Amino acid sequence: MNGTTCYPARMLATSAVVAGREVSFTCHSALLAGVGLPNSLPAIGECLDAGAARIEIDVHSMADGDYLVCHANRLEEVSMSSGAVGRLTRAEALELRDKRDPSSRLPLLSEVVELVRGHSSELQLDLKDWRPLTPERARALGELVRPLEGRVIVSSGQDWNLRALAGAVPGLRLGFDPDRYIRAGARDDAPLPGRLGAYGYRDDHLLALGRAQTVADYLRDRFEVLLAQCPTAVELFIEYGLLLQAQDDGVSLAELLHERGVAVSAWTLDLRGPESLAALGRLASAGVDRVTTNTSRQFIVALEKNAAG
Repeated sequence: MNGTTCYPARMLATSAVVAGREVSFTCHSALLAGVGLPNSLPAIGECLDAGAARIEIDVHSMADGDYLVCHANRLEEVSMSSGAVGRLTRAEALELRDKRDPSSRLPLLSEVVELVRGHSSELQLDLKDWRPLTPERARALGELVRPLEGRVIVSSGQDWNLRALAGAVPGLRLGFDPDRYIRAGARDDAPLPGRLGAYGYRDDHLLALGRAQTVADYLRDRFEVLLAQCPTAVELFIEYGLLLQAQDDGVSLAELLHERGVAVSAWTLDLRGPESLAALGRLASAGVDRVTTNTSRQFIVALEKNAAG
């Protein structure tokens, strides 16, 4: 033995009952147990073999109809090449080498769709395009995922691109991540939002300039605004620290959104110790539907051990 924790080849479950509520796990960047090359075909295959409920990967549009599976907007961040991902052609993408493993190639979304076909797992595409999607690029995404017959949800923090997809691909399930509009107060790791608002949240909206209502009413109003930015969203993807801060303030954002028919995914909580299990329990008790994690398998094993006493 080399000291590495070994897990069974099969996934013991795709969800777990936590705090009396069933919570589903999403494999972040297609990682099942925190090891392997994120967003790679082997990682996706491992998740599929394990029967993962949902697999999240990052995608960016290219110049001629396909999408590249990567987290960055610039090729030099993820590959041995340079330039904007959006200007890349399919032929050029087939020559790309992965910066993390030069023996590997960055996948195309068309390849992922072919791999996922025939499996029951749902695919979450986290869209990384910042520039507004053209109708042609939006329709291309719809055509690429058509073979999966609805087992797809496209998430993004760029609400303008979600609106573009809603117009170009009717019926495509969409999820909005409001992280650039409102964050937990302790997070100052990005330029937006730039201000700590009056209610203790990172928020540049005018409602956060001063205390004119209760925290609960402020959060309700803010999320009404956020939902209006992407009225077709069926799910919100919310950083788990924001959910926990709202819970500390006596507000369940999940319940608030459920009232409007919107599901809630918390991101990204990994199993690091007892505090992670405690956070998972709090998220479940707050009504969260899904938890995005790099360590689905470890969570399930730990929860089964706890249940066995």
